[in-house]
Amino acid sequence: MAVFLAVCVLFLALVIIYLAVRLQSMIIAKDRYRHETGSLTRTVGELRYQLDKKTDELIQLESTINSVSPPSHDVPPLDVEELMTASDDPVWELVVDCRSVGLMNDWINKNPQFRGSQAHRKYSEFATWILNLPESRRSVEGVRAVLQHG
Repeated sequence: MAVFLAVCVLFLALVIIYLAVRLQSMIIAKDRYRHETGSLTRTVGELRYQLDKKTDELIQLESTINSVSPPSHDVPPLDVEELMTASDDPVWELVVDCRSVGLMNDWINKNPQFRGSQAHRKYSEFATWILNLPESRRSVEGVRAVLQHG
């Protein structure tokens, strides 16, 4: 009986040692996983920051190019206000109405590639965007809804 008890105690000690080793290896694996995912998250954040920085640099560069480039063939710059008031196109009336309530500025903020552009390009791109909206959305409220909800 004493031999059987000694064998049981030995077997129990071996099981406890095995479980302790297994627990230690799981703790090491957990720490390694946390370290790897933490560095991955940090890397994605750094990439996003660099992308935002490069986007801002590109916008500034485009603005600089637009301000430095000479007028083409000595054509005077366009007066967008005069063009819109002289036009009987309803889209220009909608552009003026949207601009007066700040929706054109919201659209430019969502499309930063036009932020540094010349005024006539901003207005024409905004008007083109409005023309691409469904007929039911071609109003100030429709434009507001599209800008807010995508």
